[in-house]
Amino acid sequence: DLEVEGEMHGAAALSEEVFAVTRAGIAARHPDYSPDEVRWAELRLRHGDDLFTRAWPRAPRLAP
Repeated sequence: DLEVEGEMHGAAALSEEVFAVTRAGIAARHPDYSPDEVRWAELRLRHGDDLFTRAWPRAPRLAP
């Protein structure tokens, strides 16, 4: 159904916008972070410490 597909696309686009705003906030708070470090901090914030550590055990645990 095209209506459902359109709604799903809209929700995905909105989610990506929220993630982009989150990354921008992290980058503003931590101007010394590289783009990769901003992404790691975002993933840690989004998934929580327990899941983040289990999913990416060697990733840096950067403050969001």
